[in-house]
Amino acid sequence: MASQNDRLLGWLKSQDGITTLEAMQHLKICRLSERIRELEKRGYTFTRTTEHTEHAVFTRYRLAASQPISPAPLAVVEGQRPYKPYH
Repeated sequence: MASQNDRLLGWLKSQDGITTLEAMQHLKICRLSERIRELEKRGYTFTRTTEHTEHAVFTRYRLAASQPISPAPLAVVEGQRPYKPYH
């Protein structure tokens, strides 16, 4: 099963952004802003747009155009093979 971050990245690469409500409905992610922060720590960048309806104000997150080639860099421990951290 894919992690929440993996599912979120897949959505963002195929859709025009995501809101907290969409993340809950489609991806079963309740803490979207935390997932975004985790992906930013991995090198991804996002644009944030404030959107308004008659009854609500919310943020739409979009994946920025230029993204890292490898979101999880390899860590090398001296004398051992490269280790790719689990995400």
